[in-house]
Amino acid sequence: MKKMTLLGVIILSACQIPVVTRPLVIDDAFMHPGDAREYVINATQAIRGQSYETKLYRGKICHLHVHQEAGKLPDSVRSEVGDTAFCAAAVSSTKLAISKMEYPFRPAVSDGNTLNDDIRFIVRADEISEPEKNL
Repeated sequence: MKKMTLLGVIILSACQIPVVTRPLVIDDAFMHPGDAREYVINATQAIRGQSYETKLYRGKICHLHVHQEAGKLPDSVRSEVGDTAFCAAAVSSTKLAISKMEYPFRPAVSDGNTLNDDIRFIVRADEISEPEKNL
């Protein structure tokens, strides 16, 4: 009886379907933009992708400050001025995009100019834009 049980276990274990894991595919052009304009567009898309209930904040503004070294993900995100509730949501959306690896790396050089580590955005419920050039 033990031999039959052992034989059954061996046969059944050979019938298992192997688990195949796929590597995470990240669009290199998105994660490593070539210039400041692409960076701002990609960062905006990443933040918007994590933003929910934007209708609640219609007309609200927040100045968002992101510290990010060249070739790395941001290491800090904070709000500077704006509606308290909307700023909290904007910071949360940005941090979520970073943690999900959906926020782009900052390019080291843009059109021959070095970008600053401190990037400031004016965030509106319906759009996100950079208030000043960080070149």
